[in-house]
Amino acid sequence: MLYQYTQTQLSLFEGIYYVVVPKDHLLRQMLELCDFSKIYDELKDKYCPDNGAGAISPVLLFKYLILKAMYHLSDVDVVERSKYDMSFKMFLGYRPEDEVIHPSTLSKFRTQRLKDVNILDLLLNESVNIAKANGIIKDEVDTIIDSMHIGARHNQKTPEMIIAELARNVRRSVYNSGDAEKWKKRFPAKADKKGLDALIQYCYQLIDIIKNDESLKFQAKVHENLNLLAEVLAEAEQPETEEHTYLTPMDPDASIGYKSAYNPFYGYKDHYLLTLNRIIIAAVFTAGHINDGGQLPLLVKKAQNNGLSIHSVIGDMAYASKQNLEFTDAEGIKLVGKLNPVISAAMLNQERDGFTYNKDARRFICPRGRMSEKGTESASKNNDSRRRSYRFDASGCVGCPLDGKCHKPGTKSRVYTVVIPSELNQKQQAFQESDEFKELMNHRYKIEAKNSELKYRYGLNKAESTRLIAMSLQGATAMFVANMKRIMTLIAQKEK
Repeated sequence: MLYQYTQTQLSLFEGIYYVVVPKDHLLRQMLELCDFSKIYDELKDKYCPDNGAGAISPVLLFKYLILKAMYHLSDVDVVERSKYDMSFKMFLGYRPEDEVIHPSTLSKFRTQRLKDVNILDLLLNESVNIAKANGIIKDEVDTIIDSMHIGARHNQKTPEMIIAELARNVRRSVYNSGDAEKWKKRFPAKADKKGLDALIQYCYQLIDIIKNDESLKFQAKVHENLNLLAEVLAEAEQPETEEHTYLTPMDPDASIGYKSAYNPFYGYKDHYLLTLNRIIIAAVFTAGHINDGGQLPLLVKKAQNNGLSIHSVIGDMAYASKQNLEFTDAEGIKLVGKLNPVISAAMLNQERDGFTYNKDARRFICPRGRMSEKGTESASKNNDSRRRSYRFDASGCVGCPLDGKCHKPGTKSRVYTVVIPSELNQKQQAFQESDEFKELMNHRYKIEAKNSELKYRYGLNKAESTRLIAMSLQGATAMFVANMKRIMTLIAQKEK
């Protein structure tokens, strides 16, 4: 049974809060600004309304999660601190003399009550509405878009990596037992880089040598590592349909992405929109391999659903794709992102290789000054742009110092082909040269600072739990706290 949540009840000791928690305390200000009753409305259907024992209020439990994100505490630590920290008790709605919850309640709340609940949008929309009500955000905003890499709780390792690491632990424990040089000579040649089958065969040889040695019979640490290795080897030889404990990825929703060509990571991505005064207005969490640019339409729609009109979106080259250019053009949004250099280079092709275009004749002039025939157009393979080909009569190239360089020797004609970018690309290229584009692009650095803040102040550098839903919940509370702190800072600046 679920009862309606109420703030602090009457108590003889209630006056303690007004003595020890100052008016400008962060938690006290947050209580004044936020309407947490929306949490109750969102979660009440997850409880039985008229049967069973009274449930702990979901608003109270959710406030605990906010305190975890705000102060970067574990479940045990946040509950322990709420026993004696009056600012915590005031924020949670306890009376000073009330008992607190058991830490395991938070784990059950996350896993059982927050399934299929869009907490991320709920909290971000609440913070945006608070910002709008206090004049921090206008109805039309310029935004910055980016994605942030988040490591999974567990690193992904291949079976070869896991077995090789366990074999190293066995060898290390044997070496520590004494006479390491003797054992190094007795052990077979390592097979770490020879494939899984060779590695398994090596490990069985290692096990046989150690088990048959009487001097290691009473070495507990050696046998603990040896037994674990044997258990994993047995698992590796089972069919793939068998349930694996050690050799499966620990987080089935996480995946491998790349920060650069040679810098992979295993985990998630956080894609979000940030206003120029650093308020997060929309976000989505995905697996690590998901493309950055494809999230732009979804984020814009989320912001629009919350009553915001997007004037511009500032991003890096990953967001200046054909699909995003078409979407922003249809929505009347300015996409402040540079085109791929390949596209830009195609527009300047004639400047690169010496062939120039005569706009009056509408034909190309070769480096020696000879004019081409009339150009013919054809569609490119991906239909993103068209190509125009200009034919030169090779008979007039005899004796030219470029003969054989600008066309193949012996050919009767030379065809010079240029890419004609789509109208959207040409429009974007012209926008890139404008002062407005350059001025808006100067704000791009702000989202890098926000990435650092979310990672290292609010713990979004690494997932605290497995599964995407848990990652979204962790990100939702972290972003909500970051927004509220920023909003309170901007309100204080306005009042000065």
